[in-house]
Amino acid sequence: ADLSAEQLKINDSLIGTVQISAEQNNLDPTINIGVSLTGNGNDAQVKGNYQLEKNEFDVRLDIQQMPLILIDPFSAGAIQKSQGYVAGKMTVRGTPDEPVVKGSLSFKQASTRIVYLQTRYTIAEHTIQIQKNSINFGQLQLQDLAGNKASISGDIRHNNFQTFDLFLDFTTEKFKVL
Repeated sequence: ADLSAEQLKINDSLIGTVQISAEQNNLDPTINIGVSLTGNGNDAQVKGNYQLEKNEFDVRLDIQQMPLILIDPFSAGAIQKSQGYVAGKMTVRGTPDEPVVKGSLSFKQASTRIVYLQTRYTIAEHTIQIQKNSINFGQLQLQDLAGNKASISGDIRHNNFQTFDLFLDFTTEKFKVL
């Protein structure tokens, strides 16, 4: 089956063109899937398969470029007016109850406005590493609107994305929080 949506919008935000394909040969318990997101600054592909009998998936995500503004509609109003891009490669394997996600995401000229704090934060460039049960931030450098800098290091550990433990250090001499 194939599905295509041009000029897809979510909450009045233009996402781009989405193309989805799913293919299963007769009596084969494997569904091959492909998803692409293009247009409006997007260049992302998802390819892989889902094993029906084992309830397992093996998917590769390749994001050449995706505008960060795409996350705004999914933030429940927590952030807005995001700018910049994210790129990266990831694999997702396992079952829906025990997914294993590995890869990296790179932020380029990224900034967003935190609604609750009423301020904007910027990340010039940074890559985070995603492993089986952790998201490692390395040494993430943030900048507020006044040009003050802060550093966040450490990781977020999780149990199959069900429970989360934060092991983060925040260091700054001066930085706008509220």
